[in-house]
Amino acid sequence: MELIDILKPSYVQNEVDSIQVNEQLNRIIMAVGYPRTIREGWLDSIISSEGNFDLSMHIKPSNIEAVMTQLNHELVKQEADLMAAQRRE
Repeated sequence: MELIDILKPSYVQNEVDSIQVNEQLNRIIMAVGYPRTIREGWLDSIISSEGNFDLSMHIKPSNIEAVMTQLNHELVKQEADLMAAQRRE
């Protein structure tokens, strides 16, 4: 018997919203384009959920010039917010 015969599943059924490998039935849930922007801890509620699950993420690379422009815009916004908060004090 070869290693491939030991490792390969004896049964696989792939559906639109699930996949069954041998006796293990797995539900597939996909979110596309979520979220557009993130904050610290945005994934905490998902990864701290009870249950046995695997999480897979695909992050599409962005153009460096566009990212730098967005980061610079965010930095200017944060500095303006800080200055406005200091004036209110």
